[in-house]
Amino acid sequence: MALVDDPREMILRMFYLQAKEGFPEDCLSFPEGAKSPVAEQGDPVFAAFRQKHFFSREGVGSKTRAAQAFIRWADLQSSKVAYRGRKDILVVASDCGLPMEIDLSSPTGGRPALRIVQLVEGLGKRWSTALVTGHGFASIDEFFSAAKRDNDFAVNLTPNPGLERFRHCFDTLAARPDVDDVKIILTDPEDEGEVYAEAIVVVSKSPPDLWIGTLLETGAGRASPADANVRRQLKLPDTATALVITWP
Repeated sequence: MALVDDPREMILRMFYLQAKEGFPEDCLSFPEGAKSPVAEQGDPVFAAFRQKHFFSREGVGSKTRAAQAFIRWADLQSSKVAYRGRKDILVVASDCGLPMEIDLSSPTGGRPALRIVQLVEGLGKRWSTALVTGHGFASIDEFFSAAKRDNDFAVNLTPNPGLERFRHCFDTLAARPDVDDVKIILTDPEDEGEVYAEAIVVVSKSPPDLWIGTLLETGAGRASPADANVRRQLKLPDTATALVITWP
């Protein structure tokens, strides 16, 4: 059985790891379960983050001075990290009520609480059929108009071909008659107003052997079928063939 199949075990595991990774005082675990302070959350909670966000088998509850809310894993529709005011904020939403915001920022200025993101998205993907995760997509024009540095695409690739080479490669690919669309998959920016990416989605009628050669020349590594999350965000029909190409 996978970890996501047992919400209790996944909650306890992610909180154990997050506590070790710089958030010891913000992560409270209750292996035997505890009563939630959120009225709508009737089942026991197994962990609390910053004593504001409470995680149970059914979902995540949130209680602040101003309001309280509860979102079931089965009702999750989106989970995205936003960078606002020098803080990393996880925005979790369903079709019921207002979005829930979880401040992931480190108290010491270190890495944010990414295990909380992993937990929410893992349980959401397992139990929801409508979840959209990630930072969204950009057209070729949108991404390269906003990119500022040569390594804003494929930041970990050395040597990096640079923005001009990537732009030419993607424009050439998009112009092929057998390619319906090319989208840039955005990743988490380290600074507000920045854009980063290390993968694209290619929607094509042809086998990848016919068009992937130019991408491999720029250092592309892995090609895999687009998952349900990607297909849902791009509103792709069941008949469309889409591949995600990732750079190291």
